[in-house]
Amino acid sequence: MDCRTTLTVLAQGVTDVPTSTVDLVYSSSSTPHVYTSSWLKLFATVDDTNCPVTSCKLMDGTCSSTPTANANFYIGANTPWALSAKQNVVDGWVYQTFCIKCLGTKQTGFSKTTPSNLKIRQVRRCSDYMTFASPQTPLTKLLAYSNV
Repeated sequence: MDCRTTLTVLAQGVTDVPTSTVDLVYSSSSTPHVYTSSWLKLFATVDDTNCPVTSCKLMDGTCSSTPTANANFYIGANTPWALSAKQNVVDGWVYQTFCIKCLGTKQTGFSKTTPSNLKIRQVRRCSDYMTFASPQTPLTKLLAYSNV
């Protein structure tokens, strides 16, 4: 079998496949949000026995290089290469545009890359950025009745 054709990219937004843009709401929990628990939720394989995936990497938005190290959004070092994101950063963090590249080493080697339009961010904790305005004198207006 030619392993270069073993992987296909799953369509985004269908069962268990993450959507292309994720906005995480702040949570005080230190448990990270799991964007995807396994590379098998991003790719389908026709022969994982003879053509196993041996690594998956988080890539930048162009899918050409690894992104700058980011402590807020990261991929596991070992199979199943879960992709996780912090959601307890008070100031939040801006969109990270990325793709995932999975590789295998059988025969001549093979790789497959997700679309490059994947984005994730965490929204700041709004309660830290909103304050109550001082009470204002209520504004009243007298309206005249009209039956027209």
